[in-house]
Amino acid sequence: SDNNNQREMVYILPRESYIYTHPEGTGKNTPPFYSTWFIGGFINMNGLVEAINSFLLNRKPVNYPSNYRMVTKVNDIVSLGYVSADKRPNPRIRKKLKAKHNTK
Repeated sequence: SDNNNQREMVYILPRESYIYTHPEGTGKNTPPFYSTWFIGGFINMNGLVEAINSFLLNRKPVNYPSNYRMVTKVNDIVSLGYVSADKRPNPRIRKKLKAKHNTK
């Protein structure tokens, strides 16, 4: 593929997982994922990272950068521990693992 047409992304990651309120009986106490802002899909992102930094730095309640991280590669999200790159077992194996875990 032509590098000049490569789409760029910026990921903003809260340092602590958000806590969501669920209607009674429909959710878990904590979400099974980290919230992430995905910004991009642009061919040319000149200045976008700087603009995002400036915007977040000037938002007093957000307390950036101490409460958020900004990265530009999915591998950075994995290396920071926000997501796992491990292959997820198929549903049959997950069901067996869950049953095994529940009998302990």
